[in-house]
Amino acid sequence: MCGIFAVITPGKPVDVETCFRSVSRLSHRGPDGSGIVLGSLREGRFRFFLNPTMGQLTGEHGACWDVFLGHRRLSIIDLSNNAYQPMGNEDETIWVVFNGEIYNHSDLRRELLQYGHRFATDHSDTEVLVHGYEEWGSGILDRIRGMFAFALLDYGKGSVLLARDHFGKKPLYVYNDTETIAWASELKALSASRGTDNQISSDALLDFLRLGYIPAPRTIHSRVSKLKAAEAAELNLASPSDMRRFTYWNLEYRPEYQGDEDRFGDEFSARLRESVRLRMISDVPLGAFLSGGIDSSSIVKAMSGLSDRPVRTFTIGFNEREYDESVYATRVSEHYKAEHHSRTITPQRLLEYLPRLSEIFDEPFADSSALPTLVLCEMTRQLVTVALTGDGGDELLAGYTRYAVNLTLGRIFDNVIGGSLSKCLSPLTRFWPDHVKGKGVISLFHPDPRLRYEELMGSPWLVKHSLLRPSDGPFDMRSIWDFNAPSTLDRMCKADIRLYVPEDLMVKVDRTSMAVSLEARCPFLDHELFEFVSKSPTTMRFRGGNGKIPLRRVLARDLGRSFVERPKKGFAVPLGHWFRKELREELSDILCSSSSFVSTLFPNGFLPSLLKAHQHGSRNLSNRIWPLLVLEKWHRTYGGSL
Repeated sequence: MCGIFAVITPGKPVDVETCFRSVSRLSHRGPDGSGIVLGSLREGRFRFFLNPTMGQLTGEHGACWDVFLGHRRLSIIDLSNNAYQPMGNEDETIWVVFNGEIYNHSDLRRELLQYGHRFATDHSDTEVLVHGYEEWGSGILDRIRGMFAFALLDYGKGSVLLARDHFGKKPLYVYNDTETIAWASELKALSASRGTDNQISSDALLDFLRLGYIPAPRTIHSRVSKLKAAEAAELNLASPSDMRRFTYWNLEYRPEYQGDEDRFGDEFSARLRESVRLRMISDVPLGAFLSGGIDSSSIVKAMSGLSDRPVRTFTIGFNEREYDESVYATRVSEHYKAEHHSRTITPQRLLEYLPRLSEIFDEPFADSSALPTLVLCEMTRQLVTVALTGDGGDELLAGYTRYAVNLTLGRIFDNVIGGSLSKCLSPLTRFWPDHVKGKGVISLFHPDPRLRYEELMGSPWLVKHSLLRPSDGPFDMRSIWDFNAPSTLDRMCKADIRLYVPEDLMVKVDRTSMAVSLEARCPFLDHELFEFVSKSPTTMRFRGGNGKIPLRRVLARDLGRSFVERPKKGFAVPLGHWFRKELREELSDILCSSSSFVSTLFPNGFLPSLLKAHQHGSRNLSNRIWPLLVLEKWHRTYGGSL
């Protein structure tokens, strides 16, 4: 895992000193070393520097360096110096900077060797990208299996190819104008480079207030964009302002599977096992996150069957029973004979991590589970460099409660007259996802399942009360809804793959793990595994209000039915309690200050009224307050103006 940064200014010298500082801002993503290439497009000359000092770079006089490629390395595969980046081909006409892992690189290497390619490294997956691009061009995207964000500079063609993996596990921010092309793994690196500024996008702010994150291609800065999941872009060095974006992978749900449920379950287990095996390939120590839930337990089960030594597992527990699942994690670890590591953390200890969030997330990001995830990553990194996670199981096998809620609401709408809706729906509110519990029951009641999905995924309440006005309009939720998918359940799963996974889930996992130089791998988020599942009838994944049927079926044999049938908890954080107790005074000081950025976004008196309603009322309004606190702390860290 790594951090990448580059600036190309065709025909004009790059600011090497500024670029060097930008690369240094990514050192947490790659603490094991750095590589930099300076290049001249006019001369066709490139120089590679391994772990350079500023003096070495700025001392390169007599050349017009209009290419700066930078890389920070976290060594995982092929630990030798030969595997450093940026990496070029034999004649240095193609260069790559790459963040991530290509899990099928060995198979691709064997194929490329048959075509006559020569490799300088023993088993570097980066070099497979270089030669794969030589052989197949952008068609390499149809062949690689992994997590990645990379950029390929093709000097011969005068072009750049940018790409982000199928599920957006790795980020890629882009800036381009008539004179400059720049990209980076994190926004903070671009903000220090040439040509960018801190102008805040009002459209991005409105998206954040509604969703709690900012969907691609927007970023919080109006002049910077980011690639979507499964998206690539081609740029011409002769015309840097022109960027052609294209989607290289699109999941299609077609229930073509011909076998019965038992056969499907067996085939799924075999494919999951292979996905786990690929992600266990590492030249450094690895382990697994273990929450005690169905997803992470399934990963640990597969790992234990593939390893000849105990799997290292890591769990965060809470003293409060309503938040704690560590007892189940212990049970799983004992059954599969894992080397288990657990830490109990208090809400007060979590609060100590709060100031770090605005440094780690250089865009506003309001998923509060980032707090315990950061603690878990920090604990895990003390013993291993790579951790497998259970992320993606809910989207793969329809495990979210909100799927059941939406489908249940649809059935009720079909059978109940409007006058009795509130009475019929009220019992369902105990199943509401946490971020929805502040809503009225009727706000979720629409005849259209897409509109119900939108309500379940975010709230327009803050948007409606803000003074902000859109420029280009809000994120179009219709763009992620596949109207041609065969069922509402398939449409919800695909919408989550297009939006929630890359823009929330993977942002959280990437930033918290990379903040402590830990590589997180997600075996469920494998595009070949998703393609297999997408061919199955929904009844093989979801039935009786419950998803994850193949996983429940297998784990029940090992751990019992009560284990797989208990309610899902997730990484909940007691925000409502904090805002009434530990954070009460700080909230008021931060949000209601006359100098606060957030106070300029709402009418006078709005913020004090909101806090008072939460602190003195019976309703938990933390889902409305938390995004505002996150936004204010982000702005105090990074600044910027509308």
